[in-house]
Amino acid sequence: MKTGDRIQNSMWLCPICQAALQRQANSLICESRHSFDIAKEGYVNLLPPNKKRTAEPGDRASMVAARREIHNAALYMPLADQLCSLVSENAPHGEVLDIGCGEGYYDGHINTQLPHVNLTGIDIAKPAVRSAAKKYKSNSYAVASSNALPLPAQSIDLCFSIFAPTNSDELSRVLKGGGAYIEVGPGPSHLYQLREALYSNAHEHKPLRTEIAGLQLVETGDLDYLNDLTTPLVRAIIEATPMAHRGDPNMKSSLLERPSMQLTFAFSWRLYQKPPDQPVE
Repeated sequence: MKTGDRIQNSMWLCPICQAALQRQANSLICESRHSFDIAKEGYVNLLPPNKKRTAEPGDRASMVAARREIHNAALYMPLADQLCSLVSENAPHGEVLDIGCGEGYYDGHINTQLPHVNLTGIDIAKPAVRSAAKKYKSNSYAVASSNALPLPAQSIDLCFSIFAPTNSDELSRVLKGGGAYIEVGPGPSHLYQLREALYSNAHEHKPLRTEIAGLQLVETGDLDYLNDLTTPLVRAIIEATPMAHRGDPNMKSSLLERPSMQLTFAFSWRLYQKPPDQPVE
């Protein structure tokens, strides 16, 4: 599929008036003539200025680059495989939405393993969306907020989010009846050795939630494994997370003098389902 084909065939709604957007030349335009330019990489910015909390919301370009380095090293490959398995079981030919898509690492795995899935991704960070759209041209991407998904009601077969915030009302609105939502978060011991080396009072992560209004929890799972990391990869993990600006500076300097470090990667996932549509009597 050529660059922009998915944009042209996408379901995007105008973030101002919620009318359908149609492609005209290199823009998406609604019936009220609100217009949004399509970037050369193929994504569209649907995050209105008055909805931004900062001038450049979301991950910085340096965080996106660090995350790309981590993913290129296949540190999260087992999680990507687990996600593909869940998508395959629940929406092998459907419309799939990645909420908080980042630079699209997991989308790329879905493209490879599940070529019949139609994949759409949103993120509030423009550098991340730009990177995703540039690399994964068969998908449709937009800069947008998870609190106001620019998509029609009941248009998505499966949503997923990995370490990203979501809005329960919006999840329920965009999912079709019987549709699924996969939420992935850190397991209690995720990167614990790293936090222990940076903080004097390191704590385990809190358990992932098990209740979402309007959705039913149908399956849970955990994934844990160890990786031996070189110092450059340890530095990349720090840069890609809030740890970049937290922790004791002296402890961080000492940590980065080590030649390598063994880290625990731990994830919890929850599979929810929207109740099927009730037949009309």
